[in-house]
Amino acid sequence: MNRTEVGRAGGVAISDLRLDGTDEERVDRILAIARHVLSTSDVAPDDELADHGGTSLSIIRIVAEASRALGLDIDPRDLGGTVTVRNLARVARASAQRPPVDKP
Repeated sequence: MNRTEVGRAGGVAISDLRLDGTDEERVDRILAIARHVLSTSDVAPDDELADHGGTSLSIIRIVAEASRALGLDIDPRDLGGTVTVRNLARVARASAQRPPVDKP
């Protein structure tokens, strides 16, 4: 994935990843963002992101992109020390203050 494709994850535009479905859809959408940020398709929903090169900075980037693209509010302090995509999805709440943003 090159920088001209920023905003795309797993062949799907991140801006197309609206949160309007089931918990598994939420997991899939955050997983696409995590794979994009970590530049790997090897991440599974229950994998520790640190095992795939995830750092505190990359976790912040994943949280920020989920907030921007999906209209989610994720507080990493709610994770209880286990940073997986499934746990990010579990603690995510729809943000009442910010709707998802469309990208041109």
